[in-house]
Amino acid sequence: MKAAHSLLFALLTTLIWPSALIASPVSNSSSRYQAWSPPGGETIDHTGNSQKTQQQQMVERLNVLINKAEKAHAADKNFIHDLRDVLNEYTQSLPAGSQLLYEDFTDGTVSKNPAWLGPGASFRLERGRGMYSRTVKSSNTKKSSDKELAEALLGALFKTDKNKSTVGHHGPASSATLYVRTPVSNTFSVKASINIRSSQGHIALGLFHGRPTGESYQLVFMPGNSASVKLQHTSARGTTTIKTTDHLKAPANHTYKLIWTRDNKGNMRVDLDGKTILQTIDTSIRDAFDGFSVTNSGSEFYLRTVELSGAR
Repeated sequence: MKAAHSLLFALLTTLIWPSALIASPVSNSSSRYQAWSPPGGETIDHTGNSQKTQQQQMVERLNVLINKAEKAHAADKNFIHDLRDVLNEYTQSLPAGSQLLYEDFTDGTVSKNPAWLGPGASFRLERGRGMYSRTVKSSNTKKSSDKELAEALLGALFKTDKNKSTVGHHGPASSATLYVRTPVSNTFSVKASINIRSSQGHIALGLFHGRPTGESYQLVFMPGNSASVKLQHTSARGTTTIKTTDHLKAPANHTYKLIWTRDNKGNMRVDLDGKTILQTIDTSIRDAFDGFSVTNSGSEFYLRTVELSGAR
């Protein structure tokens, strides 16, 4: 097995590190291989910045190819598993802790690249406080029309003024999701500062594939005097709770700092205000993510800051 891993690592090193091919161009004129050059005639930045970007692009392409091979049963499943493991190991050798996204909603502005999206008036930007959100649980739930469902899924770009920003013109919903499409590595660190205004409902931080309602990991925070935090895995088969921590104290009218991390072995940890409250391991999702989401279900809060870090 060690030999197989060494062979796979050598193969991936050759594919991913362009400099390896540039440094040793093929001398045999009859060979079908030629020295690799960056796409579009780009040059390699010897500080390493440009090379890191191309390495990440190659990692993403290899992930796509591995996924396709797995779905098409184009190779032995053990080989696919080993290939994915080696690629994940290589990903971890890239600079860790690189900031992938940072948003400070308290400054009264919101990023447009990447853009944050969300439905209705459930989210409103307030300078000095953050992204305000309020949803209410309704006993008279009605089925959404096709138009409302489409609006909820697609969302709209925020248009900010000096103090506030709103999306849509609808009243408080029972649940609403704010999200951003941005690549997030399989190993990550999520840091969020949330000012809780109500002990009702719950807030979920998520990392998703494809769309916010697709496969994802969710960190669910239920505030109150008997608060709880749980990690969930959502897929086409439904939602599974990975682990829960109960009997926490998280009353309203307080700003909480949540830190959620995951390493290359699937070890996940959640800290609340500097104290570790949950640790578990899950490898249900092996690939990188397509975006980050915040879901409000019957709660009220200000999302102050969000920071995502991982391998680039």
